[in-house]
Amino acid sequence: MRIMTNPIYKLSNLADVRAGYLTREAVRNDPEGTHRLLQIRDFSRDRATVNVADMVRLTPESRSSVCPLQPGDVVFLAKGANNFAAAISGLPTP
Repeated sequence: MRIMTNPIYKLSNLADVRAGYLTREAVRNDPEGTHRLLQIRDFSRDRATVNVADMVRLTPESRSSVCPLQPGDVVFLAKGANNFAAAISGLPTP
C-alpha cells in the first residue's frame, strides 16, 4: 500500500504576506481623506460583501504605511475567535 502525502507549503512561499494598516491611536474618519480603511466592521455578517459607503477615510502618515488592496487579494482576520478570509473584488481605489 502506497501512502500519498500532501506537501506542506509556507504561505509566505506562495504569496506576499503583509500586515494591515497599523496605528497606535484610534483611527478617525477624515471625509477629505485620500484612502479608505477596510476594517472587520465593513464586512457583512456573512462576509460576502463590503459596505464601502461606511468605510473610514484617512490620509496615511507615510506611503510605507499604505498597503493598497488589488482585485484578487485575500485578506485574513486572524484575531479573536471568528477568523475568516475574504477575496477582494471591486473595492474603490485607493
